[in-house]
Amino acid sequence: MYEISDEPIDHADEMDSVIVHFTKAGRPVLLEILDSSKFLSKTIQATEKAR
Repeated sequence: MYEISDEPIDHADEMDSVIVHFTKAGRPVLLEILDSSKFLSKTIQATEKAR
């Protein structure tokens, strides 16, 4: 988990393997990466292909 701010969380949205927690005003507060090792592996592979 990566905490962006200490504002109160109102709701969360899941986008693929990432859950983003938001304030009532829609500002992101917390990021959760599900299956982080798989997520990072895919990110590294995509970065290497882009070179």
